[in-house]
Amino acid sequence: MMNLVFDYEGKALRNMTLEFEITKEPEGTRMYYQEPATHPNGTVNAAVNLKEPGKYLAHVTLVNEGQKIDAHLPFAVATGNEADNNRMMFVVGVIVLAALYILYLSSPAFKAIVDRMLGKAKEF
Repeated sequence: MMNLVFDYEGKALRNMTLEFEITKEPEGTRMYYQEPATHPNGTVNAAVNLKEPGKYLAHVTLVNEGQKIDAHLPFAVATGNEADNNRMMFVVGVIVLAALYILYLSSPAFKAIVDRMLGKAKEF
C-alpha cells in the first residue's frame, strides 16, 4: 500500500478541481482513479495498492475556469530491497517538485515569491 499526499501551497489552488490517476505502463492500464474534486483544506490523500512490480505513470490534472494544467510523472514499483526504497523516495521527491512546479505556473503570487528568491540567490 502506498499513500500519496498532495498539499496545495497556495490558497488559490484550493478552488481548483484536481483529477488523479495511475496507469501501468506501457499498456496504459488504469490502476487507480480519483474523481475530479475540489479540496478546500488544501490536502489530497490517496491510498494506492500497486501489487505488481513494474513501470507506472501518475497523471495529475488541475482544472481552473476551463484551463487544464497536466503533470505526468513516471515511477517504478519493485519488491523488497533498499534500492527500491531509495527509488521510491526519488519518485516522491519528483511528485513534490512537480506539484510545486504546477503551483508556480498557476499562482502569480507564488511565482513572484519564487522569482524574488531566485533574484536574491543570483546576487550571491
